[in-house]
Amino acid sequence: MNQSNDSSGKSNLVSPTFVTIVMAIALGLGNIGIFKLANETHIRDQQPEVLAISPPKKNGDIAAVNTIKTGLHINHFEQFDMVKGDFLFTGIVWFELSSGAFDIAKLSKFTIEKGEILSKSEPITERTQNSLLVRYNIRARFRSTLNYDLFPFDDHRVFIIFSHKHLPNEIFLHSSDKLFIIKPDSSLLGWQQLGKKVVNGYTRSQIDPADETKTIYNPSIIFSIDYKRYSMRYMLAILFTLRIIFFIALYSFCLEMAGAIRLSVGSITGILAYRYVIDRLSPSVGYFIYSDWMFYVFLGGVFFSFLFNLAAGFNPHRMTVRVKKAFIIILHIVTGAAFYFTPWTFW
Repeated sequence: MNQSNDSSGKSNLVSPTFVTIVMAIALGLGNIGIFKLANETHIRDQQPEVLAISPPKKNGDIAAVNTIKTGLHINHFEQFDMVKGDFLFTGIVWFELSSGAFDIAKLSKFTIEKGEILSKSEPITERTQNSLLVRYNIRARFRSTLNYDLFPFDDHRVFIIFSHKHLPNEIFLHSSDKLFIIKPDSSLLGWQQLGKKVVNGYTRSQIDPADETKTIYNPSIIFSIDYKRYSMRYMLAILFTLRIIFFIALYSFCLEMAGAIRLSVGSITGILAYRYVIDRLSPSVGYFIYSDWMFYVFLGGVFFSFLFNLAAGFNPHRMTVRVKKAFIIILHIVTGAAFYFTPWTFW
């Protein structure tokens, strides 16, 4: 069918100049949304549960507490995979306690939740007048549960959960932000450290939920580090490619029906094929994330372009140039608004 002329004999093909001008405007406004998201800090990671109780209670009575000052010094991240939430570092763990207050052999049995200590040196001790400083050189791997809702605009808070299951309830491990040191690491390409925080407390293990006296409290410390993504790699690889395919599809309104359908179908095929690349770049999670949202937004835009071209082929007299231009502008408004208004904007 020929859709190049309307009932008055005039061409109803949209000028490529119009498509290009509208595309340039949409590209500029869309980039504002992208840079707005990229410059804001989006940390949605939930802190693991730790009971900030000090000292713990036993049968309604407050137990006596011996405090052990604890510090962590991270020298280097050998593995820093924010997409998989997998990390490996070398560093120093140290304790400061009263001389003779506790058995050093038990003190060395500390663990890292959701991880493992791959190597640990023998205790290195230094005695002062009133205290004993014990430190260990360690190499440890751990996983941190991260929230990827806004990938690839996600920033993260990484949690290192330091726990000791061989200390009695009366022992309280105490640390602070000043005692948590992260050596500047140039290997963390694409990520910038924003801050750090330390939370002291106890983790709880309920042996019998019906009997509170059987609950075990383990002294624990949560060391957290905030990181902001500043690399544009994933943003460009995912969003830029989707936008290019979408913009190319809009030039189908400048073609006869046969060419318009071929270009629309090719654009749909291109976006569907690129889904495989997006899945390879995105974190493997079971919930909807921002890259999924933008994929379906642009897929929907290209698909509606195909339907519109199909309808224009069967009814060219109603699909005038003015109608096509209005449809192009509406598509740009909808896809552009998707950068600003997402499912996560409202919660």
